[in-house]
Amino acid sequence: MPYTCAICNKSFTFQQSYHKHLLYHSDEKPHSCNECGRAFKELSTLHNHQRIHTGEKPWACETCGQCYIGVCDMLVYACINFKWEIRNHFF
Repeated sequence: MPYTCAICNKSFTFQQSYHKHLLYHSDEKPHSCNECGRAFKELSTLHNHQRIHTGEKPWACETCGQCYIGVCDMLVYACINFKWEIRNHFF
């Protein structure tokens, strides 16, 4: 692979992936929230964080309509409810 990290020897095919990886070896957090000043390494993480301030919840459960800030929150909710349904079904 053409891009190899000099710190941990992890290899990358794409330069963009390599540069993103290098951020994890530094304390640099170039993306700051205008509302609270919290800083992030990735722009996408900042965008997700800003939903706390705006109240935007773009992810919704198809079953009950419950809304979430992030897709991970929604998936955790779905997983918990799925396990609950299995537990109720088999026990």
